[in-house]
Amino acid sequence: MTHARTAFTSLSLVTLSVVLWGSGCSSDDAVEHDGPSAGNAGAAGHSAGAGTSGGGKAGVSSGGATEDVGGTDDSGGTDQGGADMGGAPPISTGGSMMMEAAGAAGESSMNTVVNATIPAGGGNVPVALPSGQLVTFAFPASAAGKSVTLTPTDSTAIGWPAGQFSDVIKMEPDGTTFADPVVIKHASKDLLVLDFSSSGARGPGEGLPLNATGDGLLLEHFSTLAVVPSGKSCDSSSGWNGTPDSANCANAGAATTSMDFACKGYNFCQIIQAHCCVLPGATACQEGDANVTVSYTESDGNGSHPYCQPSLTSVTPNSGAAGTSIVATGPDWDAYYAKDNAVHYVSSIRFFNQSGVAVNLAQLNFELTQHTDNRNLVTFTVPNIPAGQYNFAVVFRNGFVSTTVPFTVTAP
Repeated sequence: MTHARTAFTSLSLVTLSVVLWGSGCSSDDAVEHDGPSAGNAGAAGHSAGAGTSGGGKAGVSSGGATEDVGGTDDSGGTDQGGADMGGAPPISTGGSMMMEAAGAAGESSMNTVVNATIPAGGGNVPVALPSGQLVTFAFPASAAGKSVTLTPTDSTAIGWPAGQFSDVIKMEPDGTTFADPVVIKHASKDLLVLDFSSSGARGPGEGLPLNATGDGLLLEHFSTLAVVPSGKSCDSSSGWNGTPDSANCANAGAATTSMDFACKGYNFCQIIQAHCCVLPGATACQEGDANVTVSYTESDGNGSHPYCQPSLTSVTPNSGAAGTSIVATGPDWDAYYAKDNAVHYVSSIRFFNQSGVAVNLAQLNFELTQHTDNRNLVTFTVPNIPAGQYNFAVVFRNGFVSTTVPFTVTAP
């Protein structure tokens, strides 16, 4: 068990336009109900989230219909409602809250779909999750005017097995970028959080780095956010290893155990390096731990995970003689391999013969054209190589080679 305090925070942090989907309730009909208005959001200490250990009635005010959610000292006060969550003002979106119940008896879940428009100055948008946790998106002032939708979903929505991730949030509009990063704070304080393509197919994750204070994670673009539980951080097991009474933690007070992440599974298409100092008995690093660090280096999966390779969808036409102009297309290069032109852009092409050997193109003339209006495709001319059947791929500046598609080089 990790050393985080479990926290379910009052939604009085923000006035939202939400749709709550529940299962296992007594009726299949939509229900709207009134309740008390939200308390002062973003205030430190007990005043946010009802601030009593018994869990006060805080509620969410959303155009007159309200759902009561109790707060606690640990989760409704300073940790989530006040200074620890950034102290930014709540975001008001006006709308209403609708409770809709459907599902098998004996089961209960709650998904909150959050729609918000970021005001001048930015603000915090909390999202209640089916796991009972809460994640807060702290939007910067530079995001003012953007309208966003945050939808809790699950691992299967992004092509992974059920339960692979403890929490998953689809962020829309997909591909939205932020000049200044959004700060993500999860109530569980899980350190390993990845951003995946929203295409529905399993693919590489992009790791979120820590903010300067080490108590939040930085998000630069919208896709689908996934929280990695420590027990499944290295394939189906934990990648965390603790060293008790470590000299590396001499400056960390009672946090005397050095915790490091070491995994050669690379199933998230990342080489992850992480370290912190924790109390004895802890099993993983978390946001806010002493000396906490985390970094990510893209990996092609070490040959074990083909989905870590960037995909090549098609070439059009799929045959031609030397000099023929061909368009190569990928499904998500823009999202994952064009974020940084110096690293991720397509830089070359490969033709593999039927034995899997790449033809040497070093001395051959061919043209490669990028498209600034659509970075998911490139245009190239067929080089002067012998006629025959080949497998074609594109090469990115980080050295990754895409999957291949068949291509026929015809005689002049």
